[in-house]
Amino acid sequence: MIVSEPTKRAYQLALRALTVDRIRFVVGGAWAIEHYVALGRATLDLDLMIEPRMTDPAVQALTQHGGSVLGHDTMQVRMDLNGAEIDLVHHIAQGEYAVDATWWQHGVPARLFDVATLVASPADLIWSKVFIASRHRFDGADIVHLIRGASQTIDWRRLAQHLRPYPELLLAYLNLFEFCYPGERDAIPSWLWNDLLRRLQAPEAPGGPKICRGTLLDSTSFIFDGIARGYQDVRQI
Repeated sequence: MIVSEPTKRAYQLALRALTVDRIRFVVGGAWAIEHYVALGRATLDLDLMIEPRMTDPAVQALTQHGGSVLGHDTMQVRMDLNGAEIDLVHHIAQGEYAVDATWWQHGVPARLFDVATLVASPADLIWSKVFIASRHRFDGADIVHLIRGASQTIDWRRLAQHLRPYPELLLAYLNLFEFCYPGERDAIPSWLWNDLLRRLQAPEAPGGPKICRGTLLDSTSFIFDGIARGYQDVRQI
């Protein structure tokens, strides 16, 4: 991906500042995808996956180098650093799951913007992106490209464990991959196909008859289900 020199310098500064202050993080988002699969698409920010308890120290570290907070929500703190946006992502799935130490433990050494750092593992990247399926954004293309380009390095058992509560969701993306690349089904291990299909034939109870899990994908689009139809938000169980 092409990035301007001022933005590159800001990204370098962010990576180095957090590293010097011993704040653990891994690079996520589009720049991590680009590490595994060169798609060359444009992106407007740098996503850094960070444990919630480290968010305040990270904000302080970047603020000391000229950064300022643009906004925050249940998943991230958005910062401006010399004209470049840095997103400190501390939760995924609309806030359901916190980034924890295992993201850093499974991080993959990389060199981005001439700085030695860690990028999120393929399994963790996929886990974060399966929940990005809102009205205005869908990261399915990133997922299928990552499976195609990094299938040999994906920790499939870790991914399956991440998504154990949602076999339907994982299977949906694997089916999307097979649709996009019908001749490359073997990129996905047969045991995973078999396990997901077996579990769907004997599904586990999702927690009750009036549960809505759509809020994990897009909380805004599924507000109506809770207000008018009496569904309980799975995130509140």
